[in-house]
Amino acid sequence: MKSYSEDFLFQADFGDEDIEFLPLLAIDEKINADDNLFPSEIAVLPLRNTVLFPSVVVPITVGRERSVEAVKQSKRDNNYIIVIAQQNPEIEEPQPDDLYQTGTLARIVKSLKLPDGNSTVIIQGREKVKITKWLQTDPHFKASYKIIKTKQKSKSNVELNALCSSLKELSSEIIEASPNIPSEATIVLKNIENPTYLVNFISSNLNLDLKDKQELLEIDDLYTKAERALSHLYQEHQLIELKNKIQSKVKVDLEKQQRDYFLSQQLKTIQDECQSSTKRVGGYETQSTN
Repeated sequence: MKSYSEDFLFQADFGDEDIEFLPLLAIDEKINADDNLFPSEIAVLPLRNTVLFPSVVVPITVGRERSVEAVKQSKRDNNYIIVIAQQNPEIEEPQPDDLYQTGTLARIVKSLKLPDGNSTVIIQGREKVKITKWLQTDPHFKASYKIIKTKQKSKSNVELNALCSSLKELSSEIIEASPNIPSEATIVLKNIENPTYLVNFISSNLNLDLKDKQELLEIDDLYTKAERALSHLYQEHQLIELKNKIQSKVKVDLEKQQRDYFLSQQLKTIQDECQSSTKRVGGYETQSTN
């Protein structure tokens, strides 16, 4: 499988200074690199409407001054940066209290300058982190942190594999039931063998509000996170089935109305023809009598 998936899954809401496309998956053997390779103090990039998960790649448009400065600082730190979601996306200039304290240490893999002066950076999630101390807020956010490893605290590997299989199957059903998602996305899912990658990828692409995605990110136990993701998938699947059922019913009702209207017009035309014929025949008979 390629380093980045070529297809997109599920839905996501995008906003200013947020991801422009649906999240991709990064399969990289270096993704779990030695913690000592990361700087101990890193610039922080707040996002309005997005929660970045480890092992996931997203393109982000950067426009706010602090964010631009954070990206510049990351280039001096081997392109490493901490990505954290805002609690309230409406706040234009958030302070540390306006940000979640758990985010993702990421690496900027590419940066593009746009004609309007903004920049698009493609970032690859590496490790889940928790802010331990805010060091500065200007000209950009900077903080110290600790890495939070995802662990399998409960259940056996057999149970986890069974749960991951259910995630793949249900995701495939959602893809098949959603006309806007390319069917090739199913192939991407089938090729994800690492349970952590799979759960992060699906969690990132779920059609959830920011708070629910943040809760998924903060779950440390892999099995628990997979269970929660599966629960959200079931809800999404039910909504899609209900939506398709309603659309089918509306289509049938509309077709029935169109048929009824067509038949009604035909009947009216026949009745008019009959009345017209009767008048003509009656008139002829009257003239004959005279």
